[in-house]
Amino acid sequence: MTATASLISTDVDFERKGFQTGMLRLPWSHDRSAYGHIPIPLAVLNAGDDGPTVLLTDGNHGDEYEGPIALMKLMQRMPTLAIRGRLIVIPALNFPAFANGLRTSPIDGGNLNRLFPGARHGKPMEMIAHYVETELLPRADVVFDFHAGGASFDHAPTLLTSPPASDNAGRRAHYLDLVRAFGAPNTMVMDLLGEDRTFAAAAERHDTLFLCGEFGGHAGCDKANLAIVESGLERVLHRLGVIEAMPSNKAPATRY
Repeated sequence: MTATASLISTDVDFERKGFQTGMLRLPWSHDRSAYGHIPIPLAVLNAGDDGPTVLLTDGNHGDEYEGPIALMKLMQRMPTLAIRGRLIVIPALNFPAFANGLRTSPIDGGNLNRLFPGARHGKPMEMIAHYVETELLPRADVVFDFHAGGASFDHAPTLLTSPPASDNAGRRAHYLDLVRAFGAPNTMVMDLLGEDRTFAAAAERHDTLFLCGEFGGHAGCDKANLAIVESGLERVLHRLGVIEAMPSNKAPATRY
């Protein structure tokens, strides 16, 4: 182990071909468990070819549900999916917050989406951010992190995008093609506003294509918004060449 390697371990081999489920094992020493850990469930499907690696996450905030439900349903289908490339799916990245229905961690109060690049020897949420930054992002070609308004508000279903610079025309065109494939009712094009602590900023540091979105809120799951997430994700995976089966419906036009 190098000095910068994450202290989080996993029983999943990201390079092994086939389907695996397991956990990220986040060490947490506390009063009731000196050598305790927090399990963070994940699934990996690897075709063992040269296709893209797509990292799908949610539960960055624990009171946002459309994305986690969509990803859990995808995990159930993964053993029978024929894909090209590799899917890494983590439906509840901030698992302590997700298990308690909270935006931030009940363990250390950490807002995971404001803690990147994290810290190897930090608090639990900082260690998760560090693992994403050092272990997951270097493996990923495309990242999709789903969000919603959580307990505090209800967000109109909106894809949040930060296209690559125009001096890389091919990469920018590919990114905008994925935006159109998702077909969210609304799309907001934005920069990072000088914010370097978010998942999006971490992806930018790794030159990884990053899509994000807000799909509901009020700490519930809206069926219509869940359908937007599931159908949009299906179209994006098809456009990336990860799945061959044609999507069940065409992408509707988005409102920028």
